[in-house]
Amino acid sequence: MRILVRIRWNPTESARIRLQSLEIQNRSFRITHFQFSLILFFRYRSLCDQLAAIGHPIDETDKTYWFLRGLGSAFASFSVVMIAQRPLPRFTDLLP
Repeated sequence: MRILVRIRWNPTESARIRLQSLEIQNRSFRITHFQFSLILFFRYRSLCDQLAAIGHPIDETDKTYWFLRGLGSAFASFSVVMIAQRPLPRFTDLLP
């Protein structure tokens, strides 16, 4: 015995589902950028610590400035605001 199910196409419902799908993709994209930035932060901090360990420490202001410049376009507005602050925030204060 075959059961046929008829589904009525509803353009409003289809558009709503598509919008939800795009919102979820957008959220995952932002999370990916944030996670990437955390990885970048810890790698950069590690490099700075290694340089300090061999007697070539990087100035705190330079650390902050170059880290913010390296974040890329996803964090451009954050970087600009942070770089504009006087005095420049400490590198260790960039992440809570």
